Amino acid sequence: MIRGFFRLLSRLLTLAVLVFALTAVWIVYDGMNDSGEKADCAVVLGAGMQANDQPSPVLKERLDKAIEVYRANRVPIVIVSGADHVEGDGYSEAPGMARYLMAHGIPSRAILEDRGGINTDATARDVAAEMRARRFHSVMIVTSYYHITRTKLAFRREGIRDLSQVHAGVVRKEDAFSIAREVVDLYYHLFKFYLAPAAQQAAVVAKDEAQKLGGQIKSETQKVEQNGEETARKTDRP
Repeated sequence: MIRGFFRLLSRLLTLAVLVFALTAVWIVYDGMNDSGEKADCAVVLGAGMQANDQPSPVLKERLDKAIEVYRANRVPIVIVSGADHVEGDGYSEAPGMARYLMAHGIPSRAILEDRGGINTDATARDVAAEMRARRFHSVMIVTSYYHITRTKLAFRREGIRDLSQVHAGVVRKEDAFSIAREVVDLYYHLFKFYLAPAAQQAAVVAKDEAQKLGGQIKSETQKVEQNGEETARKTDRP
């Protein structure tokens, strides 16, 4: 009995590791395959500004790729999305990203700032609203290769279907933690926005059906009781 339990546990752990590894491979493969030639705008997702007003190495890779895309006339507008840091530290992602782009030749009129991009989902929500306001139909996602898959899911959830992608960075051993984190975040995203709502909806439907069934049973019971009373009255007549 105990041996069988540990054998089952071992198989489940092996399956979990296999699923995790395959998901990681898919994230890398999907992220490295750029797509699309042109778009109405590009969005660069933040990855931290340093205290010296310079982008972090990861963010610099993303911004340099956006510069490359803009110079190739693939997009007319670049949206930089990041978070405002805690009051007192003196810097924020979006303005710092914009300054970096302007320092490398992109005019200010071609840059839009989203200061509410505290995470991927917030960026997708804000950029989707900006696109609708400006009647943009397509967006080119510019971010690290391991961040592409989850970002596309977030944009699709906001109703943006015309997506293209350009990845920043190359596969390095130091990316292992970031890739692992993306696997976890991807499944969390799927659970939070797809599986959990589906389960909740199923519970609501089941509750409604149970109430309907309960009403039918009550109605049938009342009919049986009424028929029994009528039969009893007929029997009592002289």
